[in-house]
Formats: sequence, structure tokens, C-alpha cells
Amino acid sequence: TGGETGGETGGETGGETGGETGGETGGETGGETGGETGGETGGETGGETGGETGGACVKTPKTVAQCKLPGQRLAGAQLSPGYYDNIASYEACVALCQTIAGCEAVVYKAAPKRCFVKSGAYRKTPEPYADSTSAAMCCIRGDCDCPAEEGAGGEGAGGEGAGGEGGNKGKSIAECTLNGINLPGAQLSPGYYEGFPTVASCVAKCQATPGCKAIGHKSEAKRCFVKGAGYGAARADTSGRPTASLELCCLDGTC
Repeated sequence: TGGETGGETGGETGGETGGETGGETGGETGGETGGETGGETGGETGGETGGETGGACVKTPKTVAQCKLPGQRLAGAQLSPGYYDNIASYEACVALCQTIAGCEAVVYKAAPKRCFVKSGAYRKTPEPYADSTSAAMCCIRGDCDCPAEEGAGGEGAGGEGAGGEGGNKGKSIAECTLNGINLPGAQLSPGYYEGFPTVASCVAKCQATPGCKAIGHKSEAKRCFVKGAGYGAARADTSGRPTASLELCCLDGTC
């Protein structure tokens, strides 16, 4: 434990924290400066580009699996409390990030089941790092190359100049969750999966399932229903059991 934890923590915290502290300090200084400069420059550029070219940015969302960066980390900019333990998988780590305000990237370490959550000031160039898997939320949303999003790193008005975005921004899992609602039909084989305790974990499963467009979640049974295109209009659940639904298009703002 001392070896692994000391090695792991020293490797992670010293590597991640050290790299991340160096990443935080360098990530904060460099992140703040980069945030301010990136905010001002990015904001101005985002504003100008977004304003002038309005609509030049085309979002191309990807699945959680497609955005997976095995053996790499996105250093710096850890959000408080820095990391979460007992996170079962990379997919669960991504799902956790999607429920945390301001989380823009993750680094997941399978051996200690540890999930590092990061703000948008993380270093955008992945670094080789053993036993780590990373992902950027902008990859999943498909807006990494959108000037307005980059400009939003500081307080620049890049988002204001988003021209052709038309305010069509994605939302968090919490904002998109429809409690007490069913989206009937269109279940994908095998219909549902067991062992998914939260809506977020069910969403991650859907994002990793080809053709999945929506989910239904039963919290008591920890059951996740995955649905393809063609599911029915939202309607009140009458089962008497806690039920929630969510459309993936809500997350990326394409509904």
C-alpha cells in the first residue's frame, strides 16, 4: 500500500498532482494566463471569428469510446477536490465529469479506480502517461475546434460572438434529465442493462453504444434502457417506480 499508494499517489499525485500541481501552478499560472490571454485573445478572436464567420464552426459529436485517449493524460487544472476514488471505469469517470459544473476533461487510472476531473484550463496537448486514460469533453460534444468555445476559457466575449451557433448549446446531464418521464419504444438489443446505479452511468453506456439516442433509467432496479432513433414522445411514467429519461441530443444541443 505504501509502495503502491506512495508510488501510485506519489506517481499520480506527484506525477498527476506534481505534474498536476506543476500542472496546476503551471496550469493555473499558465492556465490563468492562458485563461486570461486565451480568454482575451480567444475571446476576441472567438468574438471576431464567431462574429465574422458566424456559423463556420460545425459540431461533430463523438462517442465516449471515440474520444478515449489510452496511455495519455491531459495535465493540469484539477477541479476541487482534485479526484474521486472508487470510480469503476473510464466511462463512469466521463459520466461523473458531465455532472460537475465546469468539468472539461478527465484522466482515469484503472488500478486505483481514480478519476481526475479538470477545468477547461487543462493542457490541450496529451502527454504519454502509463496506466492513464483521458478524454476531453469538447471531443464528445464535438466543439473542440469552435472558436467561441475556446474563447470562453476566460471572461472574453467569444461566446457572445458565436454567430451561427444560434444559442444551440448543449446542457448538463442534470439539466437534460426528465424525472418521472418515459420515452417509449425503440429499445436496442438486448433492451436494457443491469448494474447502472445513476442516470449518468446509464448515459455513459448509451454514448458507448452505437445507435443509442436516448435512455430510460430505473434507479431502484439499477436498470438502464438504451434506445435508438424512433422512440416515442415523452409521457408520464405510471409504473409507480422512480423513473428518468434523457435524450442525448439534449446534451449536445441538437434536439
